[in-house]
Amino acid sequence: MLLLLTLITLVSCEKEPPSRDKFIGSYQGNENCSSGNYNYSLSVSPSAVSDDGVILQNLGNFTQPVNVNATVKEDNLTINDTKNGITFSGTGSINGNTLTIIYTSAVLGTTDNCTLTCIKQ
Repeated sequence: MLLLLTLITLVSCEKEPPSRDKFIGSYQGNENCSSGNYNYSLSVSPSAVSDDGVILQNLGNFTQPVNVNATVKEDNLTINDTKNGITFSGTGSINGNTLTIIYTSAVLGTTDNCTLTCIKQ
């Protein structure tokens, strides 16, 4: 009986991997924006700052690539960041290998509303 209780305690103390891990990887995306339609690659890497943070590398496929910070909770992410003078805000979700991000980018009074659908490679 003592052995059984010890095993249950050990198993229940194992730490689950951060929920952000399912987002990590390389993606090929199709993006529909108010400014036009685009195809490009996006990478998602873990943030060194927090266990629930990720970095969206090349979000928006700008001439000068930006690395946008996002926060993950379960299967969803939230974007609220400014990089290179561009303000990004939005949400995203992952379902299997499909990552969908609905976001707005704003720079110098111009706003672009986008929906990015990516497939993990």
